Amino acid sequence: MKIHIYSLLTEGSSANHQEKILYSLWKKSDRSHHLVKDVRVADLVLFCDIAGPGWFAGLRKNPEICRNPAKCFVISDSDRPMPLLHGIYTSAHKKLKCQSRYRSAAYNLYPENQRNKFVESFTGRAEEFPKKYLFSFTGRDSAEVRKALFRLPPNPEVFVVNTTDKFNLFGDSLAAQAEWEQKYCEIIAASKFCVCPRGVGSASVRLFESMRMGVAPIILSDDWIFPKGPDWSEFALIVPEKDVDRLYEIAKMNEGRAREMGRKARLVYETYFADEVYFNYLVDQMVDIQRSQKIPERIFWSCRHFVVAWWKLRKKHLMTE
Repeated sequence: MKIHIYSLLTEGSSANHQEKILYSLWKKSDRSHHLVKDVRVADLVLFCDIAGPGWFAGLRKNPEICRNPAKCFVISDSDRPMPLLHGIYTSAHKKLKCQSRYRSAAYNLYPENQRNKFVESFTGRAEEFPKKYLFSFTGRDSAEVRKALFRLPPNPEVFVVNTTDKFNLFGDSLAAQAEWEQKYCEIIAASKFCVCPRGVGSASVRLFESMRMGVAPIILSDDWIFPKGPDWSEFALIVPEKDVDRLYEIAKMNEGRAREMGRKARLVYETYFADEVYFNYLVDQMVDIQRSQKIPERIFWSCRHFVVAWWKLRKKHLMTE
């Protein structure tokens, strides 16, 4: 297919340039799809870097989307997706309407300064490492289910640490940040299961980090729409958020499967989410949306200004509560 990558970065913007990452992912792929500079001849147009002022004005007013919204798709890592256009929303969740318009995916478009360099350079197979912990979680208290994790009683088989005051991936660099990133990687490798709760968004970057390393994930996110392709139940424990108090019991019941689940998790990551295959995965998901979407995208696109107006009213209401 002929693909055009369209960045909505404005001049002087401090946003992260996802266009460069997409080009890099394409170069790592088998190049079965072709990048084209002329948007008019493209079969698919991938819109990235959509964050910005004016409630996504650059997206809403884009002439290419207005001409042919069916072939235009958004790729967004936003924790709170605003689905004005169909596409790939990493944190796509079940409260979104008309779910045939969306797919979730991984975090390959994260900028370099938000990636754990120790996970990125990890070359071993953690499923074969000696295990010190039944399960582990190190992270911030950015969701209720995480706060419930931190309230679990102490257990020598479990490593759960709140790093809210010690480490912030999205904030200014902290003195101990590199140390915590290294420790984070080492703890996952030493765990039979890696707990992957939702954060501000419904998705979790540590889910894909644990899969990449070969550690079986425990997914705690009731609303997340799982990425298509993998059979998630084969290599992950999917636990309802209300059952976080039973986490030790559930993990203990599955302890004997942990090593094999970790091996499968790594293979699934390499099949669907590794950089070498990820560009093709994104294209496949967009084509699947085109095939399965029941209501033409042009109808949704014609309502985009009303959607934004509703979001503004909702935000104003929440701020006054």
